[in-house]
Amino acid sequence: MEMNPELSRELGSLIDWSRPDLAGGPEHKAWMAGNAPAAAGVFLRHLRQRRGVDFGISPQALDQAQACATDASRTAARGTVHAAINSPLPAPRSAIAIFCLSREALCLGADAAAYAAMAERFTQQRDHWGKGGFGSASHVGKWLRTAVVHGACPDAALVAPLLWLEKEVEAEWAWWRNADEAVLGCEGHNLWVTAYGGFFVAGLLFPEIGALARFRDLAPHWLERETLLILQPDGFSRERAGYHWGTVGELKELVHLAEANGILMSEAVHDRLRTADEAHWKLILADGDIPMVGDTKPRRTPTDQPLSALLTPAGTPPLPELDTCLPDSGYYVMRSDWTRGGDSVCIDAGTRGTHVTSHDHAAIFHLILHSRGRAILIDNSSGHYGQNPARQWRKSSLAHNVVTCDGESQVPALSEWRWGATVTTTIDAWLSRPAWAYFSGVHEGYARLPKPVAAARRKLLYVRGRYWVLIDRLTHAAHEDEHTHELRFHLGEPAILAPDGRLTTHGDGGNLMIVPVPGTVTVGGGNAGGGTTDAGTLGPCPFPLDGYDNPEQLVYLQTTKRRGLFVTLMVPFTGTAVPDVKARLLDVEMDRRHVERWEATALEIEIDGRRDVYVDLHMQWNLAWKVAEFTGTARRFHSRLGELT
Repeated sequence: MEMNPELSRELGSLIDWSRPDLAGGPEHKAWMAGNAPAAAGVFLRHLRQRRGVDFGISPQALDQAQACATDASRTAARGTVHAAINSPLPAPRSAIAIFCLSREALCLGADAAAYAAMAERFTQQRDHWGKGGFGSASHVGKWLRTAVVHGACPDAALVAPLLWLEKEVEAEWAWWRNADEAVLGCEGHNLWVTAYGGFFVAGLLFPEIGALARFRDLAPHWLERETLLILQPDGFSRERAGYHWGTVGELKELVHLAEANGILMSEAVHDRLRTADEAHWKLILADGDIPMVGDTKPRRTPTDQPLSALLTPAGTPPLPELDTCLPDSGYYVMRSDWTRGGDSVCIDAGTRGTHVTSHDHAAIFHLILHSRGRAILIDNSSGHYGQNPARQWRKSSLAHNVVTCDGESQVPALSEWRWGATVTTTIDAWLSRPAWAYFSGVHEGYARLPKPVAAARRKLLYVRGRYWVLIDRLTHAAHEDEHTHELRFHLGEPAILAPDGRLTTHGDGGNLMIVPVPGTVTVGGGNAGGGTTDAGTLGPCPFPLDGYDNPEQLVYLQTTKRRGLFVTLMVPFTGTAVPDVKARLLDVEMDRRHVERWEATALEIEIDGRRDVYVDLHMQWNLAWKVAEFTGTARRFHSRLGELT
């Protein structure tokens, strides 16, 4: 592949020939003599052979990857590279397919001819130089990091992407250097990691291009600050969305690249990144996947690895914690065990509404539930970005496994990326014990309504391996105000809804029975019901999208004054072994009266003839109580487990 004279002259005009490692050298002499192609050729050999610059991957590592690859993986990689080369020219501000190729695809699927074809496409796409979408500089830099050390890439194939990188950095920097508080830069955001990370890589690895050299100084100071800002003490990022996983990967790669080139980071940065790694395995659910929360990929992709291999490094036993509590980010996970066929539920309980949570959804106390390793209650994921109905719905509370009031979201949206309020959660109980786990949290998201709902509380008791008791309580600010509450479940598997409102999923593997406990609406005092309830409706996703799960929606509706209460029993089972389940409310004698069920809930549960009684006191006080044959003073009591403290 020959050097393009025009591109060679353009590259030469960008090089800082006064650098000590270039001044007077053969490439400099060729440039001064007016032989731009020769100067470019010698310069590129210098670029690939220089000492003291580490690209984070070695030619030997690429050779080893090639040697270990299977014929099938090589064939697949060649197909991926070919498809990228022949992909249609995207609109300006869109990602270029070639630059999005993975290191594996380039290593296994690109030979000299493929690199030459890519370079030709780069030249054809010159109108895109400096007009790429967000993070294009980062994408170009990642492509170059592999291509420069890949022996199959001809020198001449590097000229166009180096020019593209310089144009992209200049264009993005013109905007990003003034962005700052517009995206709450003081709190950390994946935007900064991707954009500034691309600038840093360009300056670190290609300082000979004068316009790029200054960005080497983004590390250690910016990189350290960004890592400690965006990663909370519990290891999860402030964004709390699916972007977290890629953001942590980028931070780790930038830190590794910086230190490989002699820029050392503080121990605090390493501690925070280690905590982030631990947070990752602590959030693995029963099917081996991570929680699909906020803006994230559209389909669940459980890993094929044994679950135990994901938890800790090879050769070490899993840590003993069965449940997970990440209090800073607000993720809580209850599990039956660490096996792939177990039960798990993830509770999404973080604060919503700041700019830095723009990738989050209005999903306070949203549940993602697996029964016997099968995803039953799932998330609707992100939808296609833009101000479109499907996207707006997916960011709303209606698209999540939560309770909504009067058809409103818990957090109002000003736009796709901006919220109209901040809603803070209060978690007043998180208890993890060998036989059970318990969560209780409250938010004030509906206090903004014209007729306010002062508080919306969710409680969840998990009796390991047997069932969950879900209690949702809503407190109206004025007793005379009437509100309509909807309890929503989004089902990842087919299900049948019975006339009494109970729902049963079906199919191979894990299944779930959802039982709405009768009589849990209290409006006028005592134990009498006074509102109207719907036995439940099961309908399709209102905004189905190709490539998405598009789960059916189960909705229990309740219109009531003064206050609202849903009590729901969820029982996991396997295959066609549908359990015989009965559930009813019991009276609670306390304070010399039968208290309202909104004040204290007592539930009798019978599954296949095995009877349990569960008592949960909801008010801020507790006195001696009596329920059926049981008495006590504990705020939580289970007839088989005792006091839940």
